[in-house]
Amino acid sequence: MTERGRSMTEMVGMLTIMGILSVIGIWAYKTAMNKHYANEILQEAHLRAVACVAQIQFGHEPSLSDFSHNTFVGGSFDGVYYDKNAHQFALKIKNMPNAVCQNILNSIGNDTSLRRLSDEINFHISITNCNEGMPYLMYYNEDMSGAKNDTQYCTDDSYCQTLCGTCNSITHLCENECEPPKSECMDDSECSGECVGCVIPRGQMTGTCQICKRVQWLKATGNQYIKTGINISETDDFIATYTITLDKNSTRGLMGYSPFVHGYWGISSGNKYELGARGTNIKPTEKDDIVFERTIDTDQKQTHKLYINNHLQKEATSVRHEEGIFSIFAIANGGYKSTGTIWAHRLLLNGILVRDFVPVIAPTGEPCMFDKISKGLFCNSGSGTFKTNQDD
Repeated sequence: MTERGRSMTEMVGMLTIMGILSVIGIWAYKTAMNKHYANEILQEAHLRAVACVAQIQFGHEPSLSDFSHNTFVGGSFDGVYYDKNAHQFALKIKNMPNAVCQNILNSIGNDTSLRRLSDEINFHISITNCNEGMPYLMYYNEDMSGAKNDTQYCTDDSYCQTLCGTCNSITHLCENECEPPKSECMDDSECSGECVGCVIPRGQMTGTCQICKRVQWLKATGNQYIKTGINISETDDFIATYTITLDKNSTRGLMGYSPFVHGYWGISSGNKYELGARGTNIKPTEKDDIVFERTIDTDQKQTHKLYINNHLQKEATSVRHEEGIFSIFAIANGGYKSTGTIWAHRLLLNGILVRDFVPVIAPTGEPCMFDKISKGLFCNSGSGTFKTNQDD
């Protein structure tokens, strides 16, 4: 007999193939749609990040107030976190499907403005896998720069809480953090370690040893200054380096060791850098790298140089033999004081590093500089109190 049509086996096989093709088609469709939703979230996040950058540049707290619609298929934007210390902000996003999250996670690279995805608990660590239903933080640097400038939790040791804390340049996480010693004490001599003091509560006879806490910077409001304890003689060579933002006050902002001729540097009343009485065309910006250098030649002439962000901007030679005590935020032993913010200061005297200052909060709670060379605290010799990044 001649058979017509298809056998049951053939029909089952065909249906199976059609089923497989359907599953593959549905999977491909879902995959494509998830990529589409991820791209939509990334584009919308970019728009909000650009708005946040503009708000930060104008001195405002970043927010989503410029956007009336924040809910999409791929997730809902639910606010902004701003970390001034790390110079980063994060867009909080909720209800992001796992597949969309994973697509976004896989898209983050060296050149993307989105730096990382984190969760709210471990906000300083990048996630490696997505977890359905979890709210995420989409982190951006405040200038939307790429991975080379990804600050995450720290960029240098000053972001770590204690003097023994160090910033891992690969993971951007603080390591080697130490706990304050718990031993009882009656005075500082009973405490051991770097920058440790005895804190005795009012009304008590004994206290506990506590270690200095690192901060990122100290800010002088015009009344505070620090004596470094280094007296510059007329025959000394020195190199003084600063990471600083110097502000114009009512007259000028000056730093150095002598008020005469070229023994100081700072900014003029016209808000431009100067070396002694010689001005430049350079205006101060945030966190400038400054080098103030003096050399003595065989004829005992003093040559002063001022470098601003690795460029020599002014040089002056004088036969006047200037000398004096080096200060931070002042010259002439506090006779002229400055306004500004300092991150670090180092002083080489005749080729030897004699001071290496980092900002700290002393065990007494006072903002000071700790010198890693002498292991000593150098605190305010003026009036009032320095401010720190923890006051913001």
